[in-house]
Amino acid sequence: MNSYFSKLNILKSSNEADKRQELFNFNRADKAILCLTMAWLVFEVYEYQIALINRPSILFETSNYYTKLFMSALPSTPAFFGVIILSFGIACFLLFRDHSALRLLLAFFIAWLNIAQWSYEFLSCVGFFIIYAHLFSVLIPKKKWYSDDELDNAFLSVKWYYTGFFWTYTLAGIWKVGGLLYKTFTCSDCVTWLHPKAAWINAAVSMRDYDFPLNETLFNLLDVSIVWQLGFVLVLAAQVASILVVFLTEIRVWVLFLLIVMHTINSVFFATTFVVQPIVVFCLLLPYHRIFKQEFALYCTNLSKNERLLQ
Repeated sequence: MNSYFSKLNILKSSNEADKRQELFNFNRADKAILCLTMAWLVFEVYEYQIALINRPSILFETSNYYTKLFMSALPSTPAFFGVIILSFGIACFLLFRDHSALRLLLAFFIAWLNIAQWSYEFLSCVGFFIIYAHLFSVLIPKKKWYSDDELDNAFLSVKWYYTGFFWTYTLAGIWKVGGLLYKTFTCSDCVTWLHPKAAWINAAVSMRDYDFPLNETLFNLLDVSIVWQLGFVLVLAAQVASILVVFLTEIRVWVLFLLIVMHTINSVFFATTFVVQPIVVFCLLLPYHRIFKQEFALYCTNLSKNERLLQ
């Protein structure tokens, strides 16, 4: 698996400092995501108690083979809370000690908990990112000390992690480009995102779907068409280019900014709300080596001392 990145000369183009920086940032990001997971589990309890358990059981309908296999009906309160407690305990354990099997089990539990919301004839992509965050981390070796070979393998594993994660954004952008080109050349009457009224129409449809009131101020802002057309092009470029964060660490803060702005605008103007997804992205792309400078310096020093001992 790591031979592909080797062919791209990513090891040769990355010095020891780059590798240590990547591992330090990922280790901090991993702990941040574990903390986020515990907060998410608390929210799932609220969601189950307030919303899901009060829905008529006849409305529960699985949408694919995975959901049919693992949750044919809304789980009982003891079963649901049992998985919540186990997941919380595993997340707490992983904060202090890594274990691949427990990471895999946690990813499965999180996917299982998401089924409860995916089984009302509605398959959402909202919960997938927190699943990916744990699933992709299963094979990444996490140690305090690395030999030269271990350092390279861990570094490449983190690169694969970011590739799998941010390829989803790039793929979404490519899909939008394909859809835009298809509509442009095959349907002269279709409204694409480059249409002056596209943002206004999309917002109106979303608000009506959710029975939200139509805010006059909001729709006046949406009437400034050129801003939204340029904004769409910028967001599309950011999505397609997201995969570049794997190779160009210096652009991560800018990609992070653009993706969070995109999610915020979607939530405010188009009622398309992703809460966990931008927080996961925030955790992954934050430059921890700049925030925790002393810890990073100590981390590099300890690695250097360990390497000398292994020689």
